[in-house]
Amino acid sequence: MSDWKKYMEQSDAYAASLCKKSHKVYDVDPYVMVFEDEDVPGIFHIYYDAHSKGASAWMHLIVGHATIVYTNDRI
Repeated sequence: MSDWKKYMEQSDAYAASLCKKSHKVYDVDPYVMVFEDEDVPGIFHIYYDAHSKGASAWMHLIVGHATIVYTNDRI
C-alpha cells in the first residue's frame, strides 16, 4: 500500500472519530461540524465533509478581543 493511501486512510479514520465528539451542526450547512477547542476558549475548529465526494477541509476560527482571524487548511 502506498504512503499516500495509508495517509488517506488515517485521515478518514480521524475524521470519522470526530463525529463521535461533541460538536454543533447548523441548519444553514449540515455538512459542517463545529468543534470548540477543549483547551483554549475562543478557538473553534470547523470541519467540512461532503460525505466522501472528494471535498473535505479544516477551517479554524480564532475569536479575540479586537479581531477575528480566519484560516483555511485544505486537506
